[in-house]
Amino acid sequence: MKPDNINAISMILMAVVTVVTIYFFRTKPIKNIAWKVKIPSAIGGAVFALFFFAFAIRQKMCIEIAEPFGQFELTALCVMGLILLVDRKTIMFVSCALALLGGVQLQVQFNGLVHNSEEYWTIDANTHEPMAKGCSERKTPDGIILQKQWHTWFTGIYTRKK
Repeated sequence: MKPDNINAISMILMAVVTVVTIYFFRTKPIKNIAWKVKIPSAIGGAVFALFFFAFAIRQKMCIEIAEPFGQFELTALCVMGLILLVDRKTIMFVSCALALLGGVQLQVQFNGLVHNSEEYWTIDANTHEPMAKGCSERKTPDGIILQKQWHTWFTGIYTRKK
């Protein structure tokens, strides 16, 4: 299986595992959720997940940002859903930690694909052009035409058109 498909399937599995966890450990009934406490906690958890990625993952900071940074969004949504809808605190904390670790692995794999491989690319959020390998100062992606994959809309991974 190709690495881009592994990344896409892993993202799908992360969402499915989150939904299954919520289904089995949800607050019963839903109307018993303490919304005034859970909503700020869920928003705080999502913001923490986004900052966690911004500062913990980046090996080298470049100006470029991949366009649909789905790994960030998926992890933040999973953490939000788990905090909002899972009743047992231990299950919630463990699930959130696993979601963060899974998101980190997805982002590391994404960075390895789009920054180090000549086969896979992504689009820069600022210029909407193919993102240079590494930082822009080192290599320019002039004349490169990208081809969408079945998962491009949520992974942000393209292949180079031959």
